[in-house]
Amino acid sequence: MNRRPGILWAVVAGAALTACAPIGVVPTGEAHPVSTPAAGPGAASSAAPPPPSLSFEIERCDEAPPVDFAVMCELFRDVVDLYVDPVEPEALAAAASLGMAAVDTDPAAEIPAPGFRCVVPDEAFDALCDQMVQRFTTSPATIAALMEGAVHGMFRYALDPFSTYLAGSALDAPVDTSGVVLELGMSVGARDPSGAACSPIGGECRLLVLSVFDFGAAAEQGVAPDDVIVMIDGRPVEGLSGSEATVTLFGDPGTGILLTIDRDGNQSDRSLVRRDVRLEPAEFEMMGDVAYLRLNDFSQVAAQALGAVLQTEEVSNALGILLDMRDNPGGLVLAAQAVASQFLDGGEVLVERGRSFEESLDVLPGGLAVDGPQMVVLVNRGTASSAEIVAAVLQERGRALVVGEPTFGKNLVQLVEPTRDGGQVALTIARWSTPGGLDIGLRGLQPDIVVEWDPADGGDPILDAGLAMMGG
Repeated sequence: MNRRPGILWAVVAGAALTACAPIGVVPTGEAHPVSTPAAGPGAASSAAPPPPSLSFEIERCDEAPPVDFAVMCELFRDVVDLYVDPVEPEALAAAASLGMAAVDTDPAAEIPAPGFRCVVPDEAFDALCDQMVQRFTTSPATIAALMEGAVHGMFRYALDPFSTYLAGSALDAPVDTSGVVLELGMSVGARDPSGAACSPIGGECRLLVLSVFDFGAAAEQGVAPDDVIVMIDGRPVEGLSGSEATVTLFGDPGTGILLTIDRDGNQSDRSLVRRDVRLEPAEFEMMGDVAYLRLNDFSQVAAQALGAVLQTEEVSNALGILLDMRDNPGGLVLAAQAVASQFLDGGEVLVERGRSFEESLDVLPGGLAVDGPQMVVLVNRGTASSAEIVAAVLQERGRALVVGEPTFGKNLVQLVEPTRDGGQVALTIARWSTPGGLDIGLRGLQPDIVVEWDPADGGDPILDAGLAMMGG
């Protein structure tokens, strides 16, 4: 079956993102003059005096737009052509305006010369040029900073919470939409009071700690699930998307980071040091008569390791299989197909639906445990993407009971590509559902057995509940 290049979270595949097609120059007649507003009492004394007037010409994106406008031209066309839902230019322009308004200007920044070219992808963006020049004449700014803010705005305010743009100037780690930060030993996500993913952070949309691993600095420093992260290294997270905030948590092993968290209305600082954490893709042990299999990611290596474990004599003679996918951030969709196929006999694994296509991924033949022992899948709020695919289809087909917490809630197929400014973009091009039509949306997969617990109580009640379901 020929499949459109599509990937889940961290898989870079598919054709390079396209630049804006030639649209032509807008007949502007005379340049647009902008008068300098009178300085008010709040004007900064250190700001350079604005020019008496600043004129500009509006043009449309062509094959080689000026560098400061190139990324907006590029990503506008990608959103219009590839994004899973149709988006009107007016909505993107309004979102870009919000993003530009949030940019802090530098009093020492340079001001463009009179008559500069303002290049935008659609007439709906023309007002952005006026907004930009007003920023120049009231407080010195740079085109690059304002355009970066405009592109951030398009993604934060007009698209889904997991479609993300990261500028090259701020990119210290690959774009990540799973929320798992192994270096700190926790997973995070932007959530509203109902538990649904949201963007941008602010108001009722908060950056929550979703889970804390047994290892790592987060557990040692007393960070707990449901803590609200309000600042990272002294900078508020308000206004960022969840993915943008997650990227700021990554860093080199041995480097420190300061988290300001809010717990029940009380704020405190937690100083954490990042570690080099490397997990085995798959782990196995016998717990009595139960085969305990843990998948830590969905790489091809993990899928192959699982196949090797299922062929062992211990698993063949086990009375039950416990598949632990807690805090598994996902990975290759083809690895999810391979893992699910080990436990299913025929049918489909998932269905992908994009703007103009619908495709299914079939169960691969030769599964090693399609009618074997009783099976339980363990999940939590850090179970994301490909891990959710496997849990959902095994639940729907009645092959396994799902035990734990509602999962992360990422049912998206995303194109992850570099941008011409050295940054990256993750753009949702399709959504997946189970063959039966289950859409986990932004709230996650609901377990058959929900386990509510307080980490302060210790123990592992989710594991205990899973074993109990098999009489262990």
